[in-house]
Amino acid sequence: MYFIILNDDLTHDGYTYHEGLNENLEPLNEKPDFEELDFDPEPDFAPELFFSDEENILKYCNSGNKIATVTVPKGEDIVTMTNKYKAHRIILGEIRDLWTVETFQWLKQCGVNLHVRKDSPLLFAAAKGHLEIVKYLIKHGVNGHQEYDTALRLAVTNGHLNVIKYLAKKGANLHSHNDEVFGFAVKQHPRGDSEGHVCVLDGSGCSPHKRG
Repeated sequence: MYFIILNDDLTHDGYTYHEGLNENLEPLNEKPDFEELDFDPEPDFAPELFFSDEENILKYCNSGNKIATVTVPKGEDIVTMTNKYKAHRIILGEIRDLWTVETFQWLKQCGVNLHVRKDSPLLFAAAKGHLEIVKYLIKHGVNGHQEYDTALRLAVTNGHLNVIKYLAKKGANLHSHNDEVFGFAVKQHPRGDSEGHVCVLDGSGCSPHKRG
């Protein structure tokens, strides 16, 4: 099963998409395979129709806020790249808002890998402040405090207090690495009050914590 992630204006990699048939009959260009990036650099070539599969699509979840299924017309050639594909013609299904619990429920039903690239969907959800998606992912087995509690640090950096509280209740270590989380909070929100960003949270609320 194939998917595509789009920007709010329904563009991706220089091409504007719509539901139904999308086509680009220009020759498919040879180019480096930017497999480790969430997006491709600005192209100096004609736009091409890229998409990915259920195993890899959420590697690119930080590259847009819309998602749709992709069907390749019968007989159409598919060029296989690392973690993604391209073709001259693709058919988009319903374009959905990516960052909703309903969409993530649908993605799970479609067999999409929610743990891809070291649970990066959780990291991006925490960074964007999508608390209900964070809850959904953790409920379905995503590790809420892996990689040195990166999700917590991203939530602190971006000022998402509700996400911070939830991750703390789920076991994120607020004192790891010599209170690095507190350091992030002070650096990003130096004027935050004790009930806001610069705080340490426990099951009953939050309280200021000063580094020793």
